[in-house]
Amino acid sequence: MTRTAVRRTGNPPTRDEGPAVTEVGASVYVIPTDAPEADGTLSWDATTMVLATARAGGAQGIGWTYAAAAAQSVITGVLAGWSPAGARWTCPAQVRR
Repeated sequence: MTRTAVRRTGNPPTRDEGPAVTEVGASVYVIPTDAPEADGTLSWDATTMVLATARAGGAQGIGWTYAAAAAQSVITGVLAGWSPAGARWTCPAQVRR
């Protein structure tokens, strides 16, 4: 089965085969703050960062956010299941070699 991604570059959208996604992963990093911090409603002494990775076509892309550690299971479970190996993601600024 061949899957394609739809890339919207104007009217109408164009189809691009793009490289197959072969791996989706995520890591969680808890980074302690120098001192306790607060914003007037909450206080904390560490910041949690979630790093997402996707590998396709011999290249690896990354993305990150400040989120609860539970975001890791959303990435590796829900999103990885939504885009299984063989799915294709295309980005207009795709790797330029």
